[in-house]
Amino acid sequence: MTDIRDIPFYDIKEFLDKNEISFIDEDDAYHKTLISLKRERKYYPDSIIEWLIAHNLFVRKVNIPSYTIQEIDNMSPNEISQLAKLLTMNGNNRKNIKNILRYLHKLDDISLLPEINDIILQKLYQLEIQNIKFDIIEFNDIIDLSSTHTNKALLRKLIYNNMERIIFYNVLHINTKYFNTIAHIRKIVTPYQSYQRNRYSKSIMLGLIKMNEEEILKNNTVKELNSFINILNESGLDLVYINMSGLATFIINLLKSDEFVLAKKAFDIAVNYDFMNFDNGMSIEEYLDDHSSLKAIAKNNFNLIIKIKKLY
Repeated sequence: MTDIRDIPFYDIKEFLDKNEISFIDEDDAYHKTLISLKRERKYYPDSIIEWLIAHNLFVRKVNIPSYTIQEIDNMSPNEISQLAKLLTMNGNNRKNIKNILRYLHKLDDISLLPEINDIILQKLYQLEIQNIKFDIIEFNDIIDLSSTHTNKALLRKLIYNNMERIIFYNVLHINTKYFNTIAHIRKIVTPYQSYQRNRYSKSIMLGLIKMNEEEILKNNTVKELNSFINILNESGLDLVYINMSGLATFIINLLKSDEFVLAKKAFDIAVNYDFMNFDNGMSIEEYLDDHSSLKAIAKNNFNLIIKIKKLY
């Protein structure tokens, strides 16, 4: 919407004085101006002309996008002319354009020095990324973030550092929210029945403990934790069998996004923790080589196949 009070009072006063219209106080001046604009007058300050253009656009419900001052300043002559035409202006003066947009409340007045602006944006990106919970985020969300987020370098670093949490959440289906006591870890390791195999390997359990060590030590002593780790090291827990399809597709999608370092990190984690496919016991290397659905993804994409081969 447009508000007559957005016009500076000294321009209102000048308009009334030069058109010989008396007023009592500031409120009366704005009221008299609004009434007077319904009739032709002999004198109009630039600010009132700009406000009238904005008001007319608002009344006609013309869809005007929002802009920043920096965007207006960086527009090419052709872009400025197109915007001026949209604003029904005869000329293309950038100052007039900014004022009309300001009266329409379509201009961001915040203008910072480039170096300050970069610092502010960096802090904003950091705040956004800090809200990402890497221990409960899904593979598809990671791919979306890596392709759409503005600060790719910072996000890429955080994904890399949290890759184990991301993979463990997506392929092991362990509720990491409650992975904070030795008692809970013991329930995961211990078979439900004496004849059942352990569900997760020693390497995975030790990795999860390391990942959550700070939280675990809030509920258990260092001595208790070390004692439990010794038990795990002495045990003969089986290799873990997982659904490899999601992890392999995640790696392929990272490669397709040219996130080679992240793909290699995900691949190495699968190797280091001895991930095996649930159906046929294939390792990640064998799965990427053999699985037909992944071949379909890489079909006619020689570069992608080369990238996959470089992982191992």
